Amino acid sequence: MNVDMPPVKPEIRFNPTVPSQFEWTNKPARCNPVLEVICTHGNEKETYGLNVAQFLSLNEQYTCTGEYPYQKRLIKSNSLSFQIPCDNRKAVVGFLAFLITVTSVVLFLIYLHKRKRICQHKNGEDEESVYVNVPIRLHKM
Repeated sequence: MNVDMPPVKPEIRFNPTVPSQFEWTNKPARCNPVLEVICTHGNEKETYGLNVAQFLSLNEQYTCTGEYPYQKRLIKSNSLSFQIPCDNRKAVVGFLAFLITVTSVVLFLIYLHKRKRICQHKNGEDEESVYVNVPIRLHKM
């Protein structure tokens, strides 16, 4: 005699490690159904698998539900809400370091350009020839 056990309401957990993943914490040992995790964030709706690396957006509010099919209906978990925080301090420090580096390089190039111009002027070259040899690329922003 085969007896079907009543379905188990799934409990899902979001593991916030990098990369992130979803886990089914109360999955019965002999359970074969595939649980899908359906998440909404902003105006988007996406489906994720279990125990698979997920790369989710930072500072977005996610609301997720796990579900699996059972006898022509869906068994759903309770809703899970979370947000992956972004440490803005590290981003600001990195950006400032980038700006300092770029500024230093630009100032050094200006110094070299002026030094070259002074040397060429002392050697009797006309000023127009100084600017012909210096390639300058302008990019629109």
